[in-house]
Amino acid sequence: MAVTHLQKLMLAVRGNIYNGNVIFNGEPANLLIGYGAPLQCTGDLTINRTAAGLTSAFNSGAVIGGNFTYTNNTAGETGFGNLLYKTSIGGTINITANFTTPNNFGMHRLVNQTNGGSITVTNSLGFYVQNNILLLTAMNITGYKGGQYGYLFNNAITGNVTIADDISFGEGFSTNIRNNIITGNSNFTITGINTFAEADGAGYGNHYIGNLTFNCAGNGNVYVSYLDTLECTGDLTINRTAAGLTLAFNSGAVIGGNFTYTNNTAGETGFGNLLYKTSIGGTININANFTTPNNFGLHRLVNQTNGGSITVTNSRGFSVQNDTLLLTVMSITGYKGGQYGYLFNNAITGNVTIADDISFWWRL
Repeated sequence: MAVTHLQKLMLAVRGNIYNGNVIFNGEPANLLIGYGAPLQCTGDLTINRTAAGLTSAFNSGAVIGGNFTYTNNTAGETGFGNLLYKTSIGGTINITANFTTPNNFGMHRLVNQTNGGSITVTNSLGFYVQNNILLLTAMNITGYKGGQYGYLFNNAITGNVTIADDISFGEGFSTNIRNNIITGNSNFTITGINTFAEADGAGYGNHYIGNLTFNCAGNGNVYVSYLDTLECTGDLTINRTAAGLTLAFNSGAVIGGNFTYTNNTAGETGFGNLLYKTSIGGTININANFTTPNNFGLHRLVNQTNGGSITVTNSRGFSVQNDTLLLTVMSITGYKGGQYGYLFNNAITGNVTIADDISFWWRL
């Protein structure tokens, strides 16, 4: 079945049962599909957006026996599903939304049963992806702009996940990652100035079955495992290439693989909390070479595999407390005034070098 409209009007299909495949071709029309009553389709359901306009599908839920496909290489606010009603899809999900101008994108309570599809969203106005259970090869949401928040809440996603904002992402809107289970490699890139918060509340902890990477390429503050524990079965990597606050494991973490942190720019840096342990099954490799002096802290990290190293240069004092570390070397050198240098209550296996800068002094 094909539906095409050349005028700007509203197309509403309500409470229908399709025994076969169904296609909606939206030109300059607003599409409301499964809006006031659930939609049922025994075959594949396809939505093609070829001209800008609103697309709202499955507001009242749906049951789709086959695959669901959506393509939009133009513009228009796009929303799938509703937090109150489940949309069940027997096949794959394939969504391509490459907005020519930024528009809202949302996806709520979609559940699919067959792996092999993908979700690619580019140039959206923030994003809302909540309460979905998805079998995918990959989900990529990149280049999202300000004016809306970026929310990844309460999802169970099988597939590699990439989330990356645009350099213009500002205006006080944040990216929040809460209470997800991701089976696959996860990659989060922050290029804007807005805050990125992973587990920003009690009960919001995320579970990553695979490797996890945070690329801090913008000046926004980055919080990882902030108010609830993070679990990662693989390696966890944080790369800071633009100055900004990096605070990780404030509520502790369990990392099955290696932990790596690199910062050759600037920004206050803190790992761990004196109240909560961060357990690391592999090595620790920290290289923080600050271009301007910034605070550095390392608290209650415990790792199980030797071979890594910690190198900190040009910090503002340092606080290394209650850690149990297996290393080849720990070197904290060139630290400046404005903070104390604390090496308290640690068990460190490895050569340790502590050396202040000539400017590190105290005036009575």
